[in-house]
Amino acid sequence: MKTLTTILILMLVVVNLAAAQQHTTAQGRVSQTSVPLMTISDAKLIDYLMDEFFIPETLVTRMEIIDVGKNGFGAKDLVKTYPSEEIYFVEFVSQDAQQIMNDWKFQANFQIIAQNGDPDVIGSYSENKPAYNIFLSLLRSLVRNYKDYPIKLKLERDSSTVTFELWDYNENELKFDPKALSGTSDRLAKQAITFVDSTYYDCIFIYKTIADTVYIYQPTSNTVSN
Repeated sequence: MKTLTTILILMLVVVNLAAAQQHTTAQGRVSQTSVPLMTISDAKLIDYLMDEFFIPETLVTRMEIIDVGKNGFGAKDLVKTYPSEEIYFVEFVSQDAQQIMNDWKFQANFQIIAQNGDPDVIGSYSENKPAYNIFLSLLRSLVRNYKDYPIKLKLERDSSTVTFELWDYNENELKFDPKALSGTSDRLAKQAITFVDSTYYDCIFIYKTIADTVYIYQPTSNTVSN
């Protein structure tokens, strides 16, 4: 079994100081970049590549080949073996092995490259709407909260954690702006809020019925007056 993916590796970028500081030592800045990585678990292919790369191990259950130069798999790549986790530098690749490695090409499940600008004018996308919606939502939030260039980010999520990273950006230009673009927040607010119009009166009406019996005396004809 073989799997082609990408990994992020740390890079030490050496920055020379200005001429006025030429007597000081150089400064370093750690960044990271994404490179293709081939994961191999097929026993026959592992044995073949161990012979090709002159790897002096007896038990290798998994092998990772890292295309450090991002110029295609081949010579000058790195190989990491498991379970030992030893790392080897590929000095030479035979023609037969290179033909196998030429078929290893990373292809993202979803990728879009668009001209930098207003997310609302990028245009419609007819395929893979959920992935495209994630891209637009992230881009809109980025445009609101960071208006400078460049910026790099990484987002990963699995069943237990979410990892989000930002680097190589101007922290002074990172501004919090919670509102959405093009009236999106107003539209969502109207959809989410229900207005109830009630009228209250301060009058109390009491209804009471009173019943009573009144007896009225009436003289009869047999009554004799004195």
